[in-house]
Amino acid sequence: MFLIPGTLRVTSQYNGGSRVARLKRRIGFQGGGVGGQASCRRKKSSRVNSDPDWGVSAVTNALFHLASRILVVDDEVHIARFLQFLLSKEGYQTALAHDGLEALDVYKEFQPDGILLDVILPRLCGIDVLRRIHASLDPQTPPPLILLLTGLNRQEIPADIMNLGAVAHCPKPVAPSALIRTLHAHGLYGYSHHKVTGRVSRAHV
Repeated sequence: MFLIPGTLRVTSQYNGGSRVARLKRRIGFQGGGVGGQASCRRKKSSRVNSDPDWGVSAVTNALFHLASRILVVDDEVHIARFLQFLLSKEGYQTALAHDGLEALDVYKEFQPDGILLDVILPRLCGIDVLRRIHASLDPQTPPPLILLLTGLNRQEIPADIMNLGAVAHCPKPVAPSALIRTLHAHGLYGYSHHKVTGRVSRAHV
């Protein structure tokens, strides 16, 4: 649990507090009020959707920045855009990549909490992308959840990959409801979920 000065109290149970650690690094508050801005310094890009519409209330803006970040990696553009639309509708912050090397670049820039990662990709396959991400992690940094998007059976994926931790099998074609349930099961929520369930409530100070 941590307290946004004088405004909101936030609780989370993701990977033993790692979600809280990510949020603390990510959100900056000016003057003790609401108005959180993503602390990750990144160039604005059409592939990144991480800002709510202008004119929304300060509370909605704060809730948006509490939303999990999901990177979608698929070389089939229509699939990637559909998944991004689905996730954005649920209130997630999203980014896109269409090949393995681009995925690594966007990963460094976007710092996602979860990755929807196609296994068969141009330039660098999804399995190698996953290995490089895990190899680059600081020991103190919790790994992002990685959902391997594939038509392969789970048994066909190398055992060392599935044993890395925070890796799950997500068969294609992707069922939207099953995808959202999987993300929720791993503690990854969009800001609309916080609004509906009241996970963020007024603090009594």
